[in-house]
Amino acid sequence: MKKLTAFLTAAAMLTAMCGCDDSKETDSEDLSGDVTVSGEEATTEPLFAEFTEDDFAQIDAPLNIVPDKTPENLKCIDLSDLDFGSRLSPCKAPDVSDQYGPRIETGNEDFQKQIDAERQHTIETPSEGDVSNYAMLGDDIFFVVNYDDLCGDHDSSVFRYNINTGELKELAQRTGLEYHGGFIGLISAHGKLFFYESAGDFKSRINTIDPETGEISLFKELDSSANWLLESANGIIVYETSGQKYSHTTEYDADTGDVISEGEGVVTLGHQTAYLCDGEAAEITGGFDGKRWQPVTIKTQYYSLSTELNNYNDIFLWKNKVCITTEETDKTFLYTYDLDRNERIKTNFDGFSGSLVRSGDGMLCAVGGTGSWNDNYTVLYYVLPEIGTAYRFARSEGWSNPMINNNNVILTMQQNTISGVRSDGTTYIGFSHVSRPDKLYFIEE
Repeated sequence: MKKLTAFLTAAAMLTAMCGCDDSKETDSEDLSGDVTVSGEEATTEPLFAEFTEDDFAQIDAPLNIVPDKTPENLKCIDLSDLDFGSRLSPCKAPDVSDQYGPRIETGNEDFQKQIDAERQHTIETPSEGDVSNYAMLGDDIFFVVNYDDLCGDHDSSVFRYNINTGELKELAQRTGLEYHGGFIGLISAHGKLFFYESAGDFKSRINTIDPETGEISLFKELDSSANWLLESANGIIVYETSGQKYSHTTEYDADTGDVISEGEGVVTLGHQTAYLCDGEAAEITGGFDGKRWQPVTIKTQYYSLSTELNNYNDIFLWKNKVCITTEETDKTFLYTYDLDRNERIKTNFDGFSGSLVRSGDGMLCAVGGTGSWNDNYTVLYYVLPEIGTAYRFARSEGWSNPMINNNNVILTMQQNTISGVRSDGTTYIGFSHVSRPDKLYFIEE
């Protein structure tokens, strides 16, 4: 090793003497001590970058809508034929149905007959299930199906659907009067499925479901009420409330359940979500702090960005760009900060304030619309902000309730049309609360 050190030192001196006269001076390198030679090239992590508005050329650009064009890497899976079967919830049993679905007194004899008949029909008829939530893990979609259409608490299942094979299988079930809600807030995180349930007295439990066997295990007992769950880089983020006193967010390790962090640094104040960049929660400050509007700043593991914007509706983060939607004098704008080109692109985003989800290099967007009084629909777009283009690739006819997911997909849900007679004898047409999967859209990366 000493011989190798002497050789490297001599070589460095020879290189310095043979250098060109007009080369820039550099500090001499200290090569004393042992030197270890590795067979692999050393890799350098990218440096943390700091940006302000002064670093960007400001560009105003219109949003070009391209109708009836589907991006090449957009995928669509038709789920409209999925059959979840039907079940009669235990709360509909004759000895308890009055307790869980009490009779509604209307004071109108004719209307009372109609209401009583509809209630009795609900009690006697098995439910085909309402898809209330879903999560994705790899190539599997996990649907939460609620069969309790009387009170909503006592009969639900999780089904696993594989998008490659088309196989649909019931994975887990919770049926019984001892349950108070089904698989609430189901998410996928770190190879597991998490959901929460009430434990009474403003307490709750977070449970896991094994995605292969369906086994349910206790993950964490909380002395607070869980309101929603979200995946983070190392665990799950829980938004909790304790009675009427306060609310807070906590990040728990996905394996041990230990607290990683808590407070405003986990979830941005005033926005009940975490903004993730490559799976890690970003620190967002600014907006209205209760007294005044403050400039929005963003800090990720790769960069910090100080903007002149003082409010935001949504934020989408990539390693090399940031997209922020804002409201300004009754108009919606999309600001795209291109960190590679040092450009800030401002785009009029009116009409695109529906469901947005980051997917691939852009954003999937579902915008609801209404034609005549019973003509409802959803229009789907894929927005590529750097080139100012929104591809309008689908229109979902009938009433569709788009559901977004943190796995970068949008699922449209069809709702059934219902009709009835009001107390004054006039008829009405509405939409039931029962949702059925329609189509799944995502960008293949």
